[in-house]
Amino acid sequence: MGVMPCGRQGCDEILCHKLIMGQQYICDGCFDELNEDRKLWPSSMMGVEVRERIETFMQTSPGATKLLDEEGIDAEFKRLTGSARWDKDEDEDEDE
Repeated sequence: MGVMPCGRQGCDEILCHKLIMGQQYICDGCFDELNEDRKLWPSSMMGVEVRERIETFMQTSPGATKLLDEEGIDAEFKRLTGSARWDKDEDEDEDE
């Protein structure tokens, strides 16, 4: 066991001691985020699905799996698209 860089995409942490899947190190912050993400997984899965979810998680950037409230969704939408979220009132007017 050693102290190695985190294997998660975009994580700059270099003091990692947890080894996952026998091949990648993960920092405490990313491991905590993985555990939070795990709470949203189905209660019944095959082993290969667990492995795929961990692999997919390691390909995301820190914070990417955080559950967002409406305000967080709006901020992320704006960050990703460069525009404000659709106006609820305008959308309702179009339905009439």
